[in-house]
Amino acid sequence: MTRLDHVTGEGTTVYYHYMLTDPSGAPLGREDAEAMAISLAEIEGEIKAQACGGGAGRLVQRGRTVGYRYSGAGGLVKEITLKPGDCEQASSPN
Repeated sequence: MTRLDHVTGEGTTVYYHYMLTDPSGAPLGREDAEAMAISLAEIEGEIKAQACGGGAGRLVQRGRTVGYRYSGAGGLVKEITLKPGDCEQASSPN
């Protein structure tokens, strides 16, 4: 599970900071968070495609970079970044 903790901006980048949690809402420990990060990496393409279809996609199309930072109790374990041009690639047919 994830919980959006806060959103920050650095230059032209917007970061969404998520906490990886257990069902009770408590942050995952380092080991469990790292295991979740592996799962996130496996579906990164799907996460990007979904993000491109929403508000993040509009930001990226306007030249912004959008980052999704996933942390557990021990700190950052995974970052997924959408850069200008990524959403056009995600929506173009192969």
